[in-house]
Amino acid sequence: MANDVVILGFGPAAASAVEALRSQGCDANVDIITAGPAFCESPVLTSYNAAGIVAREQGSICTSVLDDANTHVFPNEEITSVDTEGQIVKAASGREWPYSVCLIATGASPVLSGESPLFECNPLTLRTFEDAERLSTVLAARPHASILISGTSMVALKAAEACIRRDGRPTILGRSPHILKGSAHPRAASRMEALLEDQGIELLLGETAEKARVLEDGSTSVSFSHQEEPKIFDAVLVAHGMSPNIGFIENASIHADRGIVVDAFMRTSAPHVYAAGDVATVPCLLGGSKVAGLWLAARQQGKVAGTNMAKELRDEGRACISDVSAFADGMEYHGFLPANTIKVGDTLFAAAGMIPSAEDPFAVEEIETENEYLMKSYLVVQDGRALLCGFNLVAKAGMAGLFGKLTDSIGRMQAEIARNALQGAFTDV
Repeated sequence: MANDVVILGFGPAAASAVEALRSQGCDANVDIITAGPAFCESPVLTSYNAAGIVAREQGSICTSVLDDANTHVFPNEEITSVDTEGQIVKAASGREWPYSVCLIATGASPVLSGESPLFECNPLTLRTFEDAERLSTVLAARPHASILISGTSMVALKAAEACIRRDGRPTILGRSPHILKGSAHPRAASRMEALLEDQGIELLLGETAEKARVLEDGSTSVSFSHQEEPKIFDAVLVAHGMSPNIGFIENASIHADRGIVVDAFMRTSAPHVYAAGDVATVPCLLGGSKVAGLWLAARQQGKVAGTNMAKELRDEGRACISDVSAFADGMEYHGFLPANTIKVGDTLFAAAGMIPSAEDPFAVEEIETENEYLMKSYLVVQDGRALLCGFNLVAKAGMAGLFGKLTDSIGRMQAEIARNALQGAFTDV
């Protein structure tokens, strides 16, 4: 078999893996098989494309990977299976790629099924630049377009921002009483909600869509659980989370729960197969394991996978899943810190770590000024020290110099929480 590396997907984890392979002196042929375009695009920039701020060509990242003569990208290829015994990747086109080592980094796609009647109305999503172009087309075709955005995640908020920037009228629909469930404490969320409403974003919280139908003119009529009359929207966008793109491993000997289960070296249960990014179930620094769904985490996981794939190739394949000692000096992934930062217009929200609830043994500190609200949670340990374990920040970040100052503060708090977690401070919480 050729000494080949096959990488499935072309996102941040894949690009980072190629960079790591080359940094380790590995000059093996690398084939990148992707259902998308022949370049790595940033999903972080899609909302700015929909808003008309960033052109699609500006959304291409990690371009140095494409300058590598031994790296070849095969775009628009739907992967159908991974034969882990024969070590072959197969695509719907009939093409096959043998591998010595393989990385699965196919990312995730928006959830487009469930109980909501909105799924039956050909809804928009916001993940890829194709998604952004669809939203942009709607906003350009209908002045002051009314867009129903189902979901209260950061994707939903960025979609709303794109609408506002294009003179649209976004309405955010959420089952929960507050936005950013799981990231924002209710007191922080309520402050963020007020700032969003100040920007012209309507919020329908504690509501569900009961009925929805597409009208003859292409608009959508939606009936809600607590509204007497249906409302008409020019378009509907759903942001109900992401699902890992791993359907092609169904018949492979690769163990998965919600994502592909990996060890600290990013190896799967199948020899010579690794996984990274939005397909991988990895440790959380606060406890447990799950798919991180974070850009930085994907980059870090790709680096670990690429470094260890290079090691395996140097060892001529002896470092397989059953050979723990062979990776004794390999690079390890210790886990990710749940952390997010989002800017919607001039409004900034950041969160990391544990968000306190009534049942948690945390001490809470709240600081509020005219432009900023900060909630910090601390775990008080036996020796009396108070260890930072989480925070929420809501701020009006439009003032000159304030955004940079806030992001520096956010970075320091995130680093402090990560250090405490790595030292085992939260193990028994």
